[in-house]
Amino acid sequence: MVATSKLAYRIFGGWTRKRKYGTLQKDLRKAGTATTADMYVSTAIFCSLMAPIGIIVGGTLFLWIMGLMTPLMLALIFIIGPVVGFGAYRLFLFYPGVSAKNRAYKIDQSLPQVIAFIHAMSRSGANIVEIFRELSTRPDAGELRIEARAFMRDVEYLGHDPLTALRDLSRNTPSRRLKELLEVLAPIVETGGDVSAYFASKWSEYQDDAKADQGKFISTLELYCELYITLIMLMPLLMLLVFALMGPMSGYSNVWLYMITYLMIPIGSVAFMVLVSIVMPEKFVVKVQKVKALEVYKGVTTVGGGKHEEKLHKILSGSMMKQKLRGLLKRPAEVISREPAYILVFSVSITAALMFLLYLRFGLDITACLIFGVVIAATPYAVAYEVKQRKVGKYEDLLLDFLRSISSGIKSGLTLPASLKVASAADLGPLTAEVKRMNADIEWGSSAGEALDRFERRVRGSELVSRATRTIKKASEADEDIADVLDILMRDVATKRELERERRGAMGTYVIIMLIMFGIFLFSVYMITGNILSLGVGGEGGKVAGTLIFGGIDVPLVVMIFMHASIIEGVFAGLVAGQTSGADLRAGLKYSLLMMLIAYAMFAALILPSI
Repeated sequence: MVATSKLAYRIFGGWTRKRKYGTLQKDLRKAGTATTADMYVSTAIFCSLMAPIGIIVGGTLFLWIMGLMTPLMLALIFIIGPVVGFGAYRLFLFYPGVSAKNRAYKIDQSLPQVIAFIHAMSRSGANIVEIFRELSTRPDAGELRIEARAFMRDVEYLGHDPLTALRDLSRNTPSRRLKELLEVLAPIVETGGDVSAYFASKWSEYQDDAKADQGKFISTLELYCELYITLIMLMPLLMLLVFALMGPMSGYSNVWLYMITYLMIPIGSVAFMVLVSIVMPEKFVVKVQKVKALEVYKGVTTVGGGKHEEKLHKILSGSMMKQKLRGLLKRPAEVISREPAYILVFSVSITAALMFLLYLRFGLDITACLIFGVVIAATPYAVAYEVKQRKVGKYEDLLLDFLRSISSGIKSGLTLPASLKVASAADLGPLTAEVKRMNADIEWGSSAGEALDRFERRVRGSELVSRATRTIKKASEADEDIADVLDILMRDVATKRELERERRGAMGTYVIIMLIMFGIFLFSVYMITGNILSLGVGGEGGKVAGTLIFGGIDVPLVVMIFMHASIIEGVFAGLVAGQTSGADLRAGLKYSLLMMLIAYAMFAALILPSI
């Protein structure tokens, strides 16, 4: 894309530089796009000119291959090309504003959670630069991390003072809430006011905003689900029925059936998933921190090590891979419980060997091989993922009790290590073992911060636990009295879990509706392929001889198309159900496998034997 922009700017830059793009430049800046408005417009013009050429050439080639080269079709392509080009140009100009609004939405989502951490840092005596430097390295800060990086760029590389950088950030941020926060924060910092108290008051305000935004978010998801059910589940079925039954009489080609099944359903489903992912809250994954260079070596020029060191590096990398593989083979249950994806190493290998045997030895058709292969390979992963998510869900349900135990110890005058010891004696269900291990780390000489770090790595996969753990650690680094931070954390966790349950309850209804609609889809397909298409003159053995009520239909082809459409519909409907209810596509894998298997079983048992 960089090369394309440079080429476009060389061609059209002389014309675009003469014009002013005030609103577009502001939108580009708020969207975080590292380009000027005149270069962006040049790229838009270049792409909008290339799009019609590609459509005309590709469309003409397609018509020639398919034998549909007629004056009407050619005229249609030459009309569609310029229309698409003009639409692409307008879309280029429209996109920065949409991107800026999307960034503002994500910043507003992350503010209620991140503000608790900011408050903890301010209590520990950190100044504004230190707070933003920490935010710029934290993945759980979401879109706020990019804003923090912009602040640090102004301070460390452009030489601006923190107050100027704050005011510049407030002007350039797309989020109205962050803008208001920074506009008040700058004079508080300038006059030496109580920054910690200001962050505490803003946290309470953002919690109320989060509850109000939850209703809008659920309404948006409900609208999207209704659109998906109507446009992606029902409309393709109706179109398949029309083109399959009426196509031969109306002169429609079977290409339309292929396009609906293999293009419309997958592309529409993927577009819907992207649309939902835009409004979904951002999630981060806790990863083990890699070894970093010491601060004393920061900025030191590095030189190449030559072939000898490259060879040593390859040997070291190979040894590390062997160590990981050895650990997986020795303790598969433990490794898979931490990261379910490792189970694919076993399931995919076994499935590949099994499918190869079934296809060559027993002559199983390719569709059946693919279906059974996907089911056998993905089912263990789906089970392992569900087990892990249920475990993480129990941890998050018990997190509030864990924080209460620590808070009671802190308010009683105990230190954080002593409070963790008190919490290890409480009944916290599945979390009890992890808290006891944390207490054991402290008894063996580790600090409370180190014990919390190990606890966070063990309970990986839980965004809520990780954020709470990091906030406690940061608040305890300067002051043992973190009671007020714990109070904020407890209210934050309680609000988060309440909003999560509300969303799951609302979206659970639509998951059931999607499953019911898929059942209706299968029933309709069965009635068409298993009954209507089989109405004709009986032949030997009761099979269809050739004269059908809808003459000219290629019955095996239509049955195959409907079978593939049902399978594809089931796969994507399951993924969408998981994304809307569990905020993760992997949560819908179980639905996808079930619906895919049911669809194929219906055809294999009830329809294919009679064709």
